Amino acid sequence: MRYAQGWPAPRAALRLLFLFLFWKLRCAQGGAA
Repeated sequence: MRYAQGWPAPRAALRLLFLFLFWKLRCAQGGAA
């Protein structure tokens, strides 16, 4: 998939992905904290 140059900066996408992975890890380890 190719995105146009007008697409949000990669940093924003990476940050969202990082937050998503972090949330999944917390759910897997701590359950409902």
